Amino acid sequence: MSDDEAQAAKDRLHAAIREYHDTVYPGQYVEAWVLCTHRLSAELEQANSSVVGHLVPTGQPWPMTVGILRITSQQAENSGEDDDE
Repeated sequence: MSDDEAQAAKDRLHAAIREYHDTVYPGQYVEAWVLCTHRLSAELEQANSSVVGHLVPTGQPWPMTVGILRITSQQAENSGEDDDE
């Protein structure tokens, strides 16, 4: 996959995130986002391994990304639930 293809895919994801929030949270907008993933493949599973990664919009400031991850982690620890707020 070329860099241009990867960026185009990220741009489509960004648009989908905004569309979701426009629908679910009318009147609010997405300033920043982080997508966290837990990835597997046949090779990784055979090695009893996996990959955890993250994706952010191109140009998003790193302090914003770290802040989102910290707040989300604290919320998850405090709630003990799978909640998207």
